[in-house]
Amino acid sequence: MSEEVKNEEVNEETTKVDETKETSETTEKTNEKSDDTFVPQSKVNDIVQKRVAREKEKYADYDDLKAKLTEYEKAEQERKEAEMTELERLQSQLEQYQKTAEEAEQIKQQTLESANQRLIKSEFKVLAKDSGIRKDALEAAFKLADFESVEVDEDGNVKGVDSVIESLKESSKFLFGGNDYADPSPGQHEAKRDPSKDQIRKKLEELETKARKSGRIEDKVAYASYKREVGL
Repeated sequence: MSEEVKNEEVNEETTKVDETKETSETTEKTNEKSDDTFVPQSKVNDIVQKRVAREKEKYADYDDLKAKLTEYEKAEQERKEAEMTELERLQSQLEQYQKTAEEAEQIKQQTLESANQRLIKSEFKVLAKDSGIRKDALEAAFKLADFESVEVDEDGNVKGVDSVIESLKESSKFLFGGNDYADPSPGQHEAKRDPSKDQIRKKLEELETKARKSGRIEDKVAYASYKREVGL
């Protein structure tokens, strides 16, 4: 019995020795393999530098081409700018001529309009005297009058003022009355007769009623003007 136990122990020891030997051999092979695949850093750097050099060779002419392209684009831009400068100069002159012509036409129209207005006002004053518009109401009548239909022909003749005054007779009767333009010299009628209190009161009532009903600014102005005229 003791002999069998002894043999078993011997076998176990032998097995352990064999396993240890196999492990050692495997480790050595692995180390040998690692040594064969290891690449030093210096060699890696050398490989990278060579690849970079090869890539640079592919684009060796790039900088020269880029410089030539930039130079060409600059020359082309300068040529275009020279052409545009001449064109712009001519365009600027044309615009200046047009502006001068427009300003001259505008001045001409303003001068003509101003002259026409003076002719219309002069004609209005003459006809106002004949139609019975009060002298003190002449400016108010001129402002209230509608001259849209009045025309001045090429010879300076004013047409349509008589119709304007007729319209004032219908719309602004308060402008008419009295003989402000009469000759006060001996043998003539009185230059102007003062209205009675009843006449003043009646006219004020008429103007006030008209201004209140119509609501128009010219009627309100007429009422206020007459009140100042009679001292109220």
